[in-house]
Amino acid sequence: MGINPAANLEAAIAAYDEAAEIRQRLELARDLATTLNNFGFAYKAQSRLAGNSSTQKQQALENAYRSFQEALERVEYLRGEIGADSEGYKRNFNEEWNKVYRGMVEVCLELGRYTDAIEYVDRSKARNLVELIATRDVYPGGVIPENIRQQLQSLKIAIAQAERRLQDEENPDYSHLNQLRQEKQKLEPYKPLHFQAMQALLDEETVILEWYILPGQKFLTFTLTAERLNLWTSSKEDLDKLIDWGNSYLRDYRNRDNSQWRDTLAERLETLAPILHLDEILANLRQNFPNCQKLILIPHRYLHLFPLHALPVATEDGESKFLQDLFPKGVTYAPNCQLLQQAQSRSRPHFNQLFAIQNPTQDLDWADVEIETIRTRFTEPETLAGEEATTANLLNEQRQELLSQTHHLFFSCHAAFNLTSPLDSGLLLADGILTLENIIANLNLSHCSLVTLSACETGQVAVDDTDEYISLSSGFILAGSPSVLVSLWSVNQVSTALLLIRTYELLQQQPGQLALSLQAAQKWLRETTVSGFEQWRQQCPLFSQEWREALQPVFAQMGQNQEEGINHRPYQSPYHWAAFCIVGEGEQNYGY
Repeated sequence: MGINPAANLEAAIAAYDEAAEIRQRLELARDLATTLNNFGFAYKAQSRLAGNSSTQKQQALENAYRSFQEALERVEYLRGEIGADSEGYKRNFNEEWNKVYRGMVEVCLELGRYTDAIEYVDRSKARNLVELIATRDVYPGGVIPENIRQQLQSLKIAIAQAERRLQDEENPDYSHLNQLRQEKQKLEPYKPLHFQAMQALLDEETVILEWYILPGQKFLTFTLTAERLNLWTSSKEDLDKLIDWGNSYLRDYRNRDNSQWRDTLAERLETLAPILHLDEILANLRQNFPNCQKLILIPHRYLHLFPLHALPVATEDGESKFLQDLFPKGVTYAPNCQLLQQAQSRSRPHFNQLFAIQNPTQDLDWADVEIETIRTRFTEPETLAGEEATTANLLNEQRQELLSQTHHLFFSCHAAFNLTSPLDSGLLLADGILTLENIIANLNLSHCSLVTLSACETGQVAVDDTDEYISLSSGFILAGSPSVLVSLWSVNQVSTALLLIRTYELLQQQPGQLALSLQAAQKWLRETTVSGFEQWRQQCPLFSQEWREALQPVFAQMGQNQEEGINHRPYQSPYHWAAFCIVGEGEQNYGY
């Protein structure tokens, strides 16, 4: 007896249909979600059968779309059953059900529904973080009150009963069911972001580049403006090259002696831009959006670990420039559009109160230069320095009250990202590590405009299938800050201090322009010569006379490159200038 793919798929779909009816009646929501997901993939396979007419293919894809849509509704129902204190379980839950989002995105692409595709792409990212922020913004302490939880539970039961009743009716009227769903959505802090709301985040000068990796197939690059959406799709070969590039980059970086990674970083970045086809994507952007001034990058999975803003790309004149230099009003990063919306909604009109952690381990001389110089631009600076900079002192009741009112939190210390246990990543203080778990549990930064983490690997992210964006950045965003300035690798303390002092000098000249100030400081750092640094040492308004004199011999040593002398550019490598980026909002309107 021969194999008949069409008949086999018909039989599978009939079996899933019968299983769905049984499981719905038994209220087995998890099994029902699995069955609906299987439905979706079966219909998707059916759409690709040889000999299908265009009508048959379209019908199969529409059936797949509806099945994945229903599966995701069930997944959301199941999420609602998970307690607020079950973050570990939620991460496992997301990993289990991320396949439904992938299936839905694939079907949206085949149907040509690109606006739906970017909605589901964006919704699948940083899901726990977005939900936690939404809950904290609505309910103090981040816990839904018991009476609201009971109302939600009653509505879930009523919705399930209405759905079962409608299944048995010949001419179902969905008005009551839709009303119940609307009532439930009003009570839930988390609200899915739809395409129109994504576009509403953007003004006429701003563009989003958002990536999505479909494992084993391809990666997608969405270009979103306030007026239009474009989609670029890679080949399988492009994806294979990207995986190979990423594996090589991370392997060399994570070697105990990563000097090869540092020495070849510029050349590596030159090869990544063609793999991502950035020249092609940017040429299309310039053609359709010639007035673009600002760029928001939303990576996916391991793309979060790479300095995309520093990739060399071609201009319309054929000249090579770094990506960020094509956008004169700055480049920022975000985990997804929904978090960007949350950051934009946080009004932070003041920037004169500083709370700083300074050199807790007392082995970073440039941390002292950095903090003592930068603090001069604030009218109300507070500092915990040296052995006083402990987690105990930072988290005591008095300091907690101070932190809840501060406008800017600045850490200048050691830090590291823990690959095997991301929640144990943290900032090294005098008495131990201020972990990501501590930050999430204890910090309230409800008046904070910016957190600066002048330390190693503060922008690294846990890489998993769900793209949950577990990082120090996410901890401080969850605590209340709309913007976090972080590093993507282990940084050099001298070039870091110079970069950040210059950033704050520029920020004083253009208040609130965080991304613009950082970008200009990075350009300055890579292009400035030894003689230029010496001139800056004498003229920078943030330096006290004491620091000018103390730094004179240090700056004099920069000129010891025998070939170039005072014309040497000591920090032109991207290792020095490209490590830092802003996650969240790139500008604030300060009223002082």
